[in-house]
Amino acid sequence: MNRTTDINRAFGAALRELRLQADMSQEEIALQSGLSPTYVGQLERGLRSPSLGVILGLAAVLDVAAYELVRAAEIRVALRRSAASKDPLR
Repeated sequence: MNRTTDINRAFGAALRELRLQADMSQEEIALQSGLSPTYVGQLERGLRSPSLGVILGLAAVLDVAAYELVRAAEIRVALRRSAASKDPLR
């Protein structure tokens, strides 16, 4: 996988986790942030890269600081890279 794919997947996982913690559906977060449910789903699956405006909007709807959402993705990227570097088959 390339770096962009890793980052997109990590962001998607972080977004999904925070959305579920907020007990919201993809449709609810989409409606409140002005995004389409399809786009939110694509973000969560790591198929799209969000703009800064999208990150800020999602964070506001989730009632977290934008840096928390980005930091959660950053931690996931670091963990995946650490695990991959320890894989003897790689």
